[in-house]
Amino acid sequence: MKDVDPVAEIRAWRDEFARTHGYDIKRISAAIHESALRFSDRFVFIDPQAHTMETPPATLEDENPDPSKHPGFTGFPPLPNELGSTV
Repeated sequence: MKDVDPVAEIRAWRDEFARTHGYDIKRISAAIHESALRFSDRFVFIDPQAHTMETPPATLEDENPDPSKHPGFTGFPPLPNELGSTV
């Protein structure tokens, strides 16, 4: 097993992703939004303001946490056909 620094790998991927979009925050944001629409079954949106001491975020100890039961859950993004898109 090789020694891998996961933080370095994530930073390298993040830099590569930004470089492919010319380090333009609008292009990066558009690409992420497009991915969220294309893979809407894999994206979950949770309100970060809902994390308080009374309602801590899910931890690794939680097995298969249901995101819809989290107090900050705001819903899944609309599917492309619900937006009138043919993507």
